[in-house]
Amino acid sequence: MDKASIVVVFSEDKQDREYISETLSSIFDNSLQFIPLGTADLPSAKIKDPPKAVVITESARTSAPFYFPESNIIFANRIISGQNIEKIIMLPTNTTALVANSPLEAAIETASSLNSLGIHHLNLIPYCSGSDIDTTLYDTVIYTGLKSHCPPNKNTYIDIGHRHLTLATLVEIIKTYDLSYNYINQVHARYTSLFINNCYAMDSILRETRSLKETLENVCNLSDNAIISINNNGLIYLVNPIAELYLGIKLVDVKGKDYQRGLEKYPSLIELISQKEVVKDILVYLGEKAALVTTNIITIEGHLQMLLYLTPAELLQRSEYKIRTKLHKRGFSAKYNFEDIIGESNIIKKTISIARQYAKSDATILITGESGTGKELFAQAIHNSSARVDAPFVGINFAALPESIAESELFGYEEGAFTGAVKGGKLGLFEIAHNGTIFLDEIGDASLSMQIKLLRVIEEREIIRIGSAQVIPINIRIICATNKDLLEMVKSGKFREDLFYRLRVLPLHIPSLRERKSDIPSIINSLSKQFSSTSRQPDYLLTEFLKYDWPGNIRELKTIVQYFSVLTNDDQDILSPITIDEVLQYFFHDRTAVNNSDDYSIPFLGNDLIAILNEIYISNTNNVSVGRYSLSKSAKLRDINLTETKIKVRLKKLENLGLIITGKTRQGVTLTSKGLDIIKNHESNM
Repeated sequence: MDKASIVVVFSEDKQDREYISETLSSIFDNSLQFIPLGTADLPSAKIKDPPKAVVITESARTSAPFYFPESNIIFANRIISGQNIEKIIMLPTNTTALVANSPLEAAIETASSLNSLGIHHLNLIPYCSGSDIDTTLYDTVIYTGLKSHCPPNKNTYIDIGHRHLTLATLVEIIKTYDLSYNYINQVHARYTSLFINNCYAMDSILRETRSLKETLENVCNLSDNAIISINNNGLIYLVNPIAELYLGIKLVDVKGKDYQRGLEKYPSLIELISQKEVVKDILVYLGEKAALVTTNIITIEGHLQMLLYLTPAELLQRSEYKIRTKLHKRGFSAKYNFEDIIGESNIIKKTISIARQYAKSDATILITGESGTGKELFAQAIHNSSARVDAPFVGINFAALPESIAESELFGYEEGAFTGAVKGGKLGLFEIAHNGTIFLDEIGDASLSMQIKLLRVIEEREIIRIGSAQVIPINIRIICATNKDLLEMVKSGKFREDLFYRLRVLPLHIPSLRERKSDIPSIINSLSKQFSSTSRQPDYLLTEFLKYDWPGNIRELKTIVQYFSVLTNDDQDILSPITIDEVLQYFFHDRTAVNNSDDYSIPFLGNDLIAILNEIYISNTNNVSVGRYSLSKSAKLRDINLTETKIKVRLKKLENLGLIITGKTRQGVTLTSKGLDIIKNHESNM
């Protein structure tokens, strides 16, 4: 080949000289022949005459003039290509990284080029093989296409690619070979295109990287949690505004500092960070403050970073309040006030007065009274008159709650606690009622096992979810209600004595409707308005109402008033007095059994229930154990078609009315004092 067209690329690094030769060949489009050579290649090189120009790298800076004394020595000036520049930008601030190249001057130039690109957040140390540097101190290495220049066994290697030749180097080659002006323009155009494409790529990478960093920082800055990031060298990388405010530190003061210095006021945090372990929701005291701390260890390009999330206790309390407020709006609220309780009788006024006084206290209340007297209405009114009025009112009825789900409903559960458990777990009613009131209706129907759990909650004000070992403190007011004689149940072993006394701190008895019959007219008037009836109830009907003893109390009265409100209007009475009397016979069953009773504490009972009570009375008097089986053998009960199954149902009703107590198998059924009064009253009316 003609001497004029040969250009030698001289370097001791084979890969580097081959890369430069290929790059120059593509730029000059075969107008010049570029031959890569090293010192070891010179004896076999088939070059007769010295080339006009020799392009050299740093490794040949001293030897090239010796081997090519007649040639124009052109030093290959280089610039960073931009490859993987985003990985360098994403390295944590103050990371120390080796910049590997050969010789050392090339490594120095590469580090300088990185600095000129705006890489100022790293400590760059030029390195070449044989350097007097303890490489064991560093985990990150940046290199330019040749990994052979790097020390082995490092965590992170970043290849930024071979460095590009500068335009000045190309111009020097063109001048040496006297290429035409048009050719200069062509080479310039090719190089400029390559350079612009690289610049665009680098700019895109830089903008994308900056955008990513800004996004991450914005996410941290917008978080309600205090966030601190610490790199693998133990240096503080990020402190978001919440952390600055909460901990009283500034990012500008601690960024790049060792965490032990930057967080020296908080030894509990330093101890947690030094453990280098992932933890979740650890309670940490920071002076007089408290926070839940969660740590995560993440890897970015081979670098470990620890992220600390601190949730201030006051933030948790605010979030909890918001949740409970939303739950309050969803239905966990009390609708009734004391003004909704209708009546002017002395007994109801006294009951309301006591309840108002109870509302000022947080002590547990036990409301007793027959079914339908308005026990829950009183419970809601007490809540709405208390300091907890803005918190949830959560009610649960043990009579309607299956034993199999009672615990999960009351105490909640963790995810995976049992088959069918909702993903993420579920709050229990006690947790939902936090800071408010929980109303435990029909507490007498709670099983003995549940009574034990309730006792712990009442005493400790703590709950444990199913499937969890974490104790959750709760701040609640407990109101219980029952229509049963709990004291009798205690005596028979069906209700825990310790729980009974824990519940009956503030006892409140709701009078039956027959104990305040003077309130019936005003109650009827209120109920009629509720049912959108403008008609006045007939005097005959009111007289009948006042004569009746209302075993179902206000609930029963409400049903009958609604019935008559539908069948009467302002123009005429659809029901004549005769028809009314027939209807009353249907609603009131046998009115003559209770019309003349002076004992308003005795409930209305049908003949079937009276017959069963009488048989129990006879057996108890004769000290004979009696149960549903022996009762089914009674001739009197068979005569009124009472089978064993029917007797079982009626025994349950009598027990609910507090007239009998059902003991264990051998103990049988016994009358309560109330049941005995029923029998005596019945005998006196015979």
